[in-house]
Amino acid sequence: MSKSIGRRWILVFMVLFLATGISQAQELITAPGEPIVVGVMTASDDSIGVASEHGVILAHEERASLRIGDTVLPIELDFYDTACDHEAAATAATQLVQEDRAVGVIGPNCSSACLAAAPQFDAAGFTSLSPSCSGPKLTEEGFTSFLRLSNPNDLIAAPAIRYLKQATGIERLAILRQSDDSYISGLANATAAEFAALGGEVVLDRTLSDSLDPAQFFDEAVSATADAIYCACQHSAAAVLIPLAAERQLPFLGESHSWARKLVTELGKAADGVYFSSDYPYVRAQARELAARYAERFGAPPLSPYFATAYDAYQLLMDAVAQVAELDDDGALHIDRATLNEALRNTPETEGVSGRIFCDENGECLEMPTAVLQIREGSRFLVDVTLPESALNLPDYHALDEEKKDLYCSEIREQFHDGDFWANYDSASDSWVAGHPAYTENRDRDQDGLACELDHGW
Repeated sequence: MSKSIGRRWILVFMVLFLATGISQAQELITAPGEPIVVGVMTASDDSIGVASEHGVILAHEERASLRIGDTVLPIELDFYDTACDHEAAATAATQLVQEDRAVGVIGPNCSSACLAAAPQFDAAGFTSLSPSCSGPKLTEEGFTSFLRLSNPNDLIAAPAIRYLKQATGIERLAILRQSDDSYISGLANATAAEFAALGGEVVLDRTLSDSLDPAQFFDEAVSATADAIYCACQHSAAAVLIPLAAERQLPFLGESHSWARKLVTELGKAADGVYFSSDYPYVRAQARELAARYAERFGAPPLSPYFATAYDAYQLLMDAVAQVAELDDDGALHIDRATLNEALRNTPETEGVSGRIFCDENGECLEMPTAVLQIREGSRFLVDVTLPESALNLPDYHALDEEKKDLYCSEIREQFHDGDFWANYDSASDSWVAGHPAYTENRDRDQDGLACELDHGW
């Protein structure tokens, strides 16, 4: 046999092998008595990944088995560390597909990891539910395997820039993006679009590179008469830029809760004044209760809001498995992966811990409140909450009347959607003065300018 013919047969064999593997993966069959396996792809060295993993564990401890007909089957978690890395995620996805044990996957956490895993899961018919991947490209690519339970970038970034414009009156914005990857570009583009829609003008849009001196960027921003900075950048870059913004008295708006937490750790009070936005499940009492369980179980509060979406993802997956799984006469479990995916994408509207769960044809499964926060006195302070249009009709806490001035914080939370009522610091009197209508001194026992606050940990 010639070398060319040999190579041709090897190629044919590989194609047939891969095609057979993919075909076999379209239906999951487990032996009688074997557990239902759930793959969990998280980043173990990242606060988002840790919170997501712990959210899944809490859900599993609450629901460690599933009844299919008259048979109760145990559920087993199978963990993979992606380190928020493209290659690590691709490797984990390959292993999950080859092992063909997992009924579905919760994760990954980071958009780059989700982009690496989705093509492989598409080919094998797998379904993944990400608690936190927010990159818009994940929807634009039309992946059949990918579903997410977090808001995409535009829904997270827009309320922050809207608040900043309305609260501070900024009209001219300078944008600095660290790179041109899909996640960073998604944040920057969503911010620019929302600012323009509000009548503002983006006067400078630059990409941070080795050749761009940060001081030069700020000189350009001042020359362009920018009155605020939006930085779509990692916290390490922001830590260098924030003092420069402070020197020029330019409001600085950045990325997320994880980003801000790292800045507080690194800069302390030098980060004061920085704004950032985040998904915010704590509007819901169920999320606050789960956060309390989390703190009791793991010894510290969650460092990311995505413990709640990971919890919901597990419950959503198990509900779908219970709906489509079948047992044959021998007790073997059969799950058609396409049918499972279809069941998830047609999930009837329900209330999850983190928000309203519904799932549409694009794999968007959740409407969750968002928040704008600001770093003050080396801590993260809630300054604004945006509820989805479909949110429950909650009382208007801005209409707090005199009769409710004496309510305890616990009663306030029962009637209104959250605590975290803030005050404004008056330097002339060296005291806190009313900012939020629900702020009173008797609700601010530690006199930090935040009343009825909830310990979110981030």
